[in-house]
Amino acid sequence: MEVTALFGEPQEHGLVYCSTFLQELAKKVPRAISVIQTDGTVAEDDSAMEAVPKVFYHVGHGNYDRFTIECRTTYIDSSTYERIDDFKDKIVHLLSCETGIRLGHSLVDHGATAFVGYDDVFYYGVVEETQPDPEPHSPPANYWDYYSFIDCDVEVERQFLIKGKSLRQAVAASQKKFDEYISMYST
Repeated sequence: MEVTALFGEPQEHGLVYCSTFLQELAKKVPRAISVIQTDGTVAEDDSAMEAVPKVFYHVGHGNYDRFTIECRTTYIDSSTYERIDDFKDKIVHLLSCETGIRLGHSLVDHGATAFVGYDDVFYYGVVEETQPDPEPHSPPANYWDYYSFIDCDVEVERQFLIKGKSLRQAVAASQKKFDEYISMYST
């Protein structure tokens, strides 16, 4: 049985750097897995959802009960149930702030197979505002680190979709990678 994965890759509001990681990941996914890449707009995401993907991995912004996509347009909202039932039997992975607090639980309560996300606000980007944004995939440097956080998040799909690990093993590998970066920056 072919597995389909939807990768939402917005280009605005500081999300393009994250999206480049998904684009690189899509190139490495085995042929047995069909990857649909969208620009993160409602029209493209809704169209791609018609293919009934088993994995929904998206970059965006979020809060307790809402996930927003390109141009901060609400896409999933657990307070109004907007699209909440569209994720039944899907693994949902959101690279966005705070969606793990309420939205993730609501998605699972409404039939999502699993949810991977964050229950806190996170920041990434240029440390010193006078410095230019780094090119995608630039390694951490004295003035920036866009790379580390996103590298850790993408590890879930690297392990799950590319290496064939279970979702539990993939999340554990991602957490290990976070711990390694934290240790590196803490010492």
